Amino acid sequence: VCWHVLSEEGDNARWPIPAERLELNGVETLVAWPENTTPVATLLLFHGCHNSGADWFRKPEEIIFLRAAQSRNLALVAFTNPRHLGNFCWPSPQGQGGASDFEAATDSIREAVVQVLHMKLRRGGQPSMLRLLLLGGSSGGNFASRLPERWRSEPGNLTSFGQISALLAVVSPTGFVRQGHLDGPPPREGFP
Repeated sequence: VCWHVLSEEGDNARWPIPAERLELNGVETLVAWPENTTPVATLLLFHGCHNSGADWFRKPEEIIFLRAAQSRNLALVAFTNPRHLGNFCWPSPQGQGGASDFEAATDSIREAVVQVLHMKLRRGGQPSMLRLLLLGGSSGGNFASRLPERWRSEPGNLTSFGQISALLAVVSPTGFVRQGHLDGPPPREGFP
């Protein structure tokens, strides 16, 4: 299984971007926190299907992106989907697992975020509130795009530590086409 690769590889400090691996509220959580400085924000990372949170710290394109984020003094927190059907795709309210899987995953992730922020902000004497930037690719983008509404209606302890300030969801339109959400003619030849 993809998320067990971490324990098999041993010391994740050898990764191109070292990350602390935690199991929080049943969620594999990977954290790369700036040393000796207060981050300007926390980037919450959601992987796509057939990936894990660890892939943000190991794959070439993701590494380039995360290094740029670190150079801007962002804390990095990646999650592995705790409620998947074997393919590591994130749940959606209309998906195979239904609303209960989606709600369980959003609540588990929210509590993992609260635990990370509580642990890191208490340890460093940093400000009690950080901006949260959500970033997801593919099913992770679809999942992340639903978090602001879900967490607004059921914030839990999140409002004590962080506030969602931005969202970037990179989602392929083919998923929407297959689900019948997009109509119209296909793109012209040679698009874009």
